[in-house]
Amino acid sequence: MVLFRPNDGYLSCCDNVYAQWCPNSNFFEDEGAARIWSDKRGMSGRVLTLDEASELGSRDWQPLARGLSI
Repeated sequence: MVLFRPNDGYLSCCDNVYAQWCPNSNFFEDEGAARIWSDKRGMSGRVLTLDEASELGSRDWQPLARGLSI
């Protein structure tokens, strides 16, 4: 399983990240399926292993998590 994540530049053209970016960040069975899907949509991005996606997500969300008291 892999994650397709749109390029960060795609975020700048979104008025609503939830409605426009999130539906384009998807899980796929393998890299080939992710590339076929993104090519059909003309969307550039990265195909990440689950470990890579976990590391990236942890890094991106860490500043927000610091502000939470659990």
